[in-house]
Amino acid sequence: MNKSVPVLQEVKTQEPGSVVGSRLTEDNLQIQTAKLSKRKQEHSHQADTVKKSQEFKLLTAENVELHEHLDEFKNKIDGLNKIIQFADQRLEMFHLQIMRLETKNSALIAALNKKSRKKNKATQRQDINDHRATEECQHCITAKPAKQRLLAD
Repeated sequence: MNKSVPVLQEVKTQEPGSVVGSRLTEDNLQIQTAKLSKRKQEHSHQADTVKKSQEFKLLTAENVELHEHLDEFKNKIDGLNKIIQFADQRLEMFHLQIMRLETKNSALIAALNKKSRKKNKATQRQDINDHRATEECQHCITAKPAKQRLLAD
């Protein structure tokens, strides 16, 4: 400690161009340069910290906004899923209704065909009887029973 004090005194007492004074000023400059570089590093570190904290805040805000959008999309998807479920139920009901109507339709068609067959058979029988009743048909005349032929003559 005693040595450092006389060195400082020497700086004051010696001329600025001397070797000892220049060595001390170089040391002093290096110290100041080191201090300035530390301050710059601290300042840049603080600036980086501020910058990172601002980026973090922006990312956090963006994250919150994205989560809100995600919740909105989930609600929309849930609503669309419900609409699809209701549409599927209606489709199933319509399908069952169509099947019942087709069954009824086929039953009605069968009933109509049955009636028309009976009617056709009845008209065919009537036509046959009418044909047999006429004298013009030789085949039918010969096929008539003998009693009918005698009565007709």
